[in-house]
Amino acid sequence: MITLDDGYIRMAEPDDARALWRLYYDGHLRASLLDTLYERMLPTVDELHEMLGRAEITQGNLFAIEDISGEVVGFCNLRGMTKASVVGDFMLMFHDPAQFHTPLADSIHQFTWERSFEMAQRKRIHAPCLRCEEAFRAYLLRHGFESVGVQREVLHAQGAWQDLETFSLESPLWQATD
Repeated sequence: MITLDDGYIRMAEPDDARALWRLYYDGHLRASLLDTLYERMLPTVDELHEMLGRAEITQGNLFAIEDISGEVVGFCNLRGMTKASVVGDFMLMFHDPAQFHTPLADSIHQFTWERSFEMAQRKRIHAPCLRCEEAFRAYLLRHGFESVGVQREVLHAQGAWQDLETFSLESPLWQATD
């Protein structure tokens, strides 16, 4: 467990299944919860419990974010952190979108920076974001991410077509060598 400003981050565990399940069913669309075909997944608590017990999850890809009281308030996912990868993927989800404007969220950015660029030596990280995820989009822009493109109408949900925007953050270590 890593202590952050106003909270903690730790590897997600099977016991976090119910907190993760709430993100799928709380009425908020999140790019982080789409499958590879940009479709919404609607897993059961048992399916998430099983998924959280798998080796690829327990080896450091998915992190639970806790507030100072120890309640799980969100999740962070870092994919592509193997030695063979040059680019990683970043996802951040909070139960309450207002959390994106807190010191805890800013600490997650520092954690992501260290894991992606200093420890894993990634050249850049990408973050997908649905246009309706306004708080997440503002978070990404505030932390130096830049839009690298929009895929129009990739998901039909909540009675409308949704655009998916991809953001990218490049490592200053790589920028210096380019």
